[in-house]
Amino acid sequence: MDGEPLGAKYGGAEEDICYTGADMTGTLTLQVPDHRTLSAGADARRDLPPNIYLCSDNPASAPLEAVASEALLEGMIGIWAEAAILGTWRQPIRDYAEMYRTMLSDEEIEGSLLASALMESLERGDPAVSRQALLDLSEIPSSTFSREVRDDLVPHAEAIAGAIADPLTRDAAIRLLRRLGTEAADALPAIIEALDDDNPEVRYEATGALVSISPDAKIVPHLVDALHDPAPDVRRMGAMGLVELGGDAVDAVPALIDALGDDDQDVSRLSFEALAAIGPGAVDAVPALIDALGDSDWHVCERSLEALKAIGADAMDAVPAIISLMDTATFGNSIVRHTVFETLEAITGEDLDDDVNAWQEWARTGAPVPAATFAPSPESNN
Repeated sequence: MDGEPLGAKYGGAEEDICYTGADMTGTLTLQVPDHRTLSAGADARRDLPPNIYLCSDNPASAPLEAVASEALLEGMIGIWAEAAILGTWRQPIRDYAEMYRTMLSDEEIEGSLLASALMESLERGDPAVSRQALLDLSEIPSSTFSREVRDDLVPHAEAIAGAIADPLTRDAAIRLLRRLGTEAADALPAIIEALDDDNPEVRYEATGALVSISPDAKIVPHLVDALHDPAPDVRRMGAMGLVELGGDAVDAVPALIDALGDDDQDVSRLSFEALAAIGPGAVDAVPALIDALGDSDWHVCERSLEALKAIGADAMDAVPAIISLMDTATFGNSIVRHTVFETLEAITGEDLDDDVNAWQEWARTGAPVPAATFAPSPESNN
């Protein structure tokens, strides 16, 4: 427009145009060679140009040419920005995350450009470019991956799931779907299929995405399968998922009992945490948790106490074993000591503070429980 006021160009007078947009309908379309058609509703424009402003009284009709030209300019800016993004995916740069953060903080550039550029990369059929696009979007910091960006990507979840079919883009596509969460539910069948992939990294990503997309009881069988995976990372992810499901994971209790003795310490730890998250529903684990109280590693003892505390009154059978801890070296550890008293109070409903003698006397005279199930440990566990 060469700086001329729009009013002068289209109205013949040196004045601004007053426009509400109420009289504009239909779709403005921009067709560019070698690029997808860009279109937008004429009544859904983001911002008015500087010389077209809202007015409260007697709005005049803005010439269609004025609005269309502005839409054309915005479309060209969008194509330029999309090309810039695609360029980073063809030749990855180290600071891509910083670039996206800067772009998304710019009021003139919307997160929808990322979605548009992603679809362009997928449609071009170059697996290397698509993989870089999916990886970059999945690794954008949470502070940049805003709700608006997620909303722009969700409509393309099915197309993103389609990239799971290609081994080169499979793990990257799953990682991005995981970030989309429950709104990517249409991709669930492809995620479930990927759980059986030969690549443990893909199984790991698929297990995490499963929990993110469908955090409910129906995925428990898949997480139980993950607990038996030969790859420790996959087992960890399965256990983490069960922790997140909490009470909905009650059907996984038998598998979690077995996983308490997993060779991988993180899998074992997370299994204790999952039983604690399930709470009273994990009552069948009480015998295994009682056995764990006698472990020479005080960490294992403390995790068992936390799970018993969460189970609550239904863990009454564990009380004698917990009381007997007071005569062991493990009880000298301040963390174990504190957790013992908390657990006893949660199970029995008694409030005897941190008085060892009071609890031991209560166990002898006021609790209908059998004798302790293991002998004091001679080892020091501080």
